[in-house]
Amino acid sequence: MKHLLLFVAFFFVIAASARAEDEASQWAHKSQLGIALSGGNSDSQTYNVKQDTSYSWTGNRIKSSGHYLFGKAAGVAAAENWHLDLRYERELSEHFSVYAGPGIEGDFFSGFSNRINLGLGGKYWILPGDKKNNYLFVEAGYLHQRQNNIGGTVTNSNFIRTYAEAGKSLTDAVSTKVYVEVLPDLSQGQNLLINFEPSIAVALSNHFSMQLAFTGRYDGLPNAGKKNFDWQYTTSLVASY
Repeated sequence: MKHLLLFVAFFFVIAASARAEDEASQWAHKSQLGIALSGGNSDSQTYNVKQDTSYSWTGNRIKSSGHYLFGKAAGVAAAENWHLDLRYERELSEHFSVYAGPGIEGDFFSGFSNRINLGLGGKYWILPGDKKNNYLFVEAGYLHQRQNNIGGTVTNSNFIRTYAEAGKSLTDAVSTKVYVEVLPDLSQGQNLLINFEPSIAVALSNHFSMQLAFTGRYDGLPNAGKKNFDWQYTTSLVASY
């Protein structure tokens, strides 16, 4: 319960910090507070908070994103994972841009204390739409990953990263989104990472919505004793401002 209260406080502090629209036209924020059911290496009811913030100016965009998920089963910690990413994008044309940035993530129950990621690549808008609804884009690039395992060993990997994301408005109040990310290891073919998430959102007002999402993560070469596939089914309250 203490963790849930902290999550609720964090969510509303972030939401309350938003500026008026006429003062923050270059800023965009998206906060989520949700309850998740986890399976695979984690099996419990958990609470999840996410925050995305971006700042844009003529042809440039900086975006930060992060989440923290924690849960207990029978009074014992049963799920905990988190990530923090920072990314810079430079628009070269209406359809094409380049990106680069670092990230760090952790998942004790998948056998690693943290992963440090460094990536760069290109992004192509196949259907630009308004870049929020009715859009489709793909990304391709390179990702270097340093994984610090729970047992003290370190794994360095180099991946080719491919990513696709699409969004569509079904009605004025209902929208859907799906993304798929595939990362084959350049030096070890069995070490294939796949991440995906379909979601649907229902608008409650101009700034709030409810979102249902299913997130899957596949690791072709997990640490000893760990499963290949993790999943999360999440129901979230989302604030966009």
